Amino acid sequence: MDDCCNWFTRVHCCCLITWVFTGACVVGIFRSSEFVQKARAWESPPAWQLAHCDVLAAGVSCIDEQSKSTCAGYSAGKMPSGQPPVFLTEDVAVCPGTYWCATDGDMCDCRGEITFAPELFNGEVYTIPEAERGYKVVSNGQWRCGTDQSGQPYQVDPAQWRDKHCWCTPQGILDVVKQHEPPYLQKKECSEMVLTDFNSATQRRLTVSDKYRFRYAPWALVVVSSNQGFDGFPAFDPSQLRCAYEYGAPAISEAIYSSSKAYSDSSVWKSEDVAKRWGNESSRPCWVRTTGASGRSLQACAVALENPSQIEEVALGEQNDSYQNLYVSLCFSVFFTALVGFLCYLQLRERQRQRREHPSSPNASGSSEDENEGFLQCWSSN
Repeated sequence: MDDCCNWFTRVHCCCLITWVFTGACVVGIFRSSEFVQKARAWESPPAWQLAHCDVLAAGVSCIDEQSKSTCAGYSAGKMPSGQPPVFLTEDVAVCPGTYWCATDGDMCDCRGEITFAPELFNGEVYTIPEAERGYKVVSNGQWRCGTDQSGQPYQVDPAQWRDKHCWCTPQGILDVVKQHEPPYLQKKECSEMVLTDFNSATQRRLTVSDKYRFRYAPWALVVVSSNQGFDGFPAFDPSQLRCAYEYGAPAISEAIYSSSKAYSDSSVWKSEDVAKRWGNESSRPCWVRTTGASGRSLQACAVALENPSQIEEVALGEQNDSYQNLYVSLCFSVFFTALVGFLCYLQLRERQRQRREHPSSPNASGSSEDENEGFLQCWSSN
C-alpha cells in the first residue's frame, strides 16, 4: 500500500506541476501576442529613416523589474580598456557609460563623477536630469558611497525608504560627452518621449514574466549624422549625440533578454554579445524615428542600431517559442492527467475486489473499516 500511495503522490505532483506550467505558457502567449502587436506598430517603415552612427561607447543595462533599480548579484563595474569602451553585462552600466560601483555606505572605486541615487534608469526612462548636481561628487579613487564632496553624509536623503547606490561615470566618458555640443544628451527627455511613442501602439505596456525579473537592454552612445538624404536634423545641427538601442526603445530589448538572477540564463550573454558587436563595428548605419513626439520635438531621439523592420520577425519568433512550450506542456499535462485517472481507476478496482473477498461491517459513518484504513494510509503518505 505504501509503495502504491507513494507512486500515486509523485504522479499527482507531476500532473499539478505540468498544469501550472501550462497556465504560465498561456500567459506567455498573451504577452508575446502583445509584443507582436507593438512590434508591428513600432516598425512601420515610414516612421524610420536611414542615418549613420559612430559608436563612442556601448554596454548593457540591467533592471530589476520588482524594485525598478539595479540588478543585485553582479560585481562592481569598471571602465573598459578598449576603444570604443564596451561595458560588460556584469558592469551594470547605463548610457552614456555610468556603471554601478557600490551600495550606500560602501566604498566606490571611481575616477570621474559619482552619482548617489536609488537608480539612474528604471528600464523605461532615465530618472535624473543630467544638469542635476545635488547628489554628485568628483572622485579620484576610493570614495565612501553616500557622502558629499566634503566627505560628510548627505544631510537630505534623496529617496527615503529606498535603497540607494553609487554610480560612477568615468572621466573618459565625461571627456567624450564634453567634446560634443550641446553638452547634454537630453537622455531623460528623449527616453520619456520614446516611451510615450512606444506605448501609444497599444493601451498596455509590455510585461515580463515575474520569474525573469532581471531585464537587459543593450545600449550605445552614438553620434548620429545625416546620411543618404536624411532630413531629420536642422541645418545648424548636422550631428547629435544620443543614446541608441537595439530597436530604438529599451522596452523591446527588455522583452527579449531577461533572466531570473545574476549570471543565469543565456540572455545575459546574448545581450552582451550585441553590445560587443556594436563596439567592433563602431561606424555603422542606424535608423532614426521621425514620427511621434520623439521625432517632432527632439530630432533623433529614438535611434535604432538594428533595422526596425526585423522587430516583427523577432516578436513572431518569441511567439512561436511560446506556442511550442504550450504544446509540449499540454502534452505532458494530458499524459499525467490520464495517468492519474488510470491509477485512480486501478485503486478503485482493487478496493472493490478487497470488499468482495473480505466483506466487513460498516461503521458509524456508513463506510467499511478497510476502506477507511486504505484511504488514511494514502492520505498520510501524501
